[in-house]
Amino acid sequence: LVSVVSKTTTTIEVRNSAPAESDPRAPPIIESREAIRGFTWTRGGRILYARGARLLERAADGGERVVLESEANSPLANPAICAGTGQVIFDWSYRNGSSSRDLWRLDPDGGEPAQLTDVPMAQSPVCSPDGQWVIFISPNGVHRVRTSGGAVESLDSTVVYSTTAWSPDSKAIAWVAGIRTPTALL
Repeated sequence: LVSVVSKTTTTIEVRNSAPAESDPRAPPIIESREAIRGFTWTRGGRILYARGARLLERAADGGERVVLESEANSPLANPAICAGTGQVIFDWSYRNGSSSRDLWRLDPDGGEPAQLTDVPMAQSPVCSPDGQWVIFISPNGVHRVRTSGGAVESLDSTVVYSTTAWSPDSKAIAWVAGIRTPTALL
């Protein structure tokens, strides 16, 4: 009889940006057996991260608070904080038993959740520097929506996957992408 036991953990580590000042033995600030599905810094120097069905905020002293908790089979992912407004944008999958993944918005204090999209498998939100827009991807391409809500605008329907970024003045969007092209029949 042979048995193999493995333990997988997800960690978030913080190091000083100056390598000479970093301690390579510093322990991770967050360690979890449950997958961490994205994180970002808050304006107050905390780390906001998605773990399972929760958005959590961790302070430098180790104190932690639950920002939003969902039902067990409804994971949260990819939190982004809009610089201009402090609003939190994130992916929320399978909410209330649905089969979709949509983008949602929270006020900076964690209140007033509001659905921003109704697009199949919306994911990977990136806020514009002015906090007015969010770009995201789905199987139907690259899109944008106002952080205040409204109609989703398609920017390019040929993109099947992308990494997206805003220009510093919020006037341009760039992406690197795999492009869907028609195939010729022989």
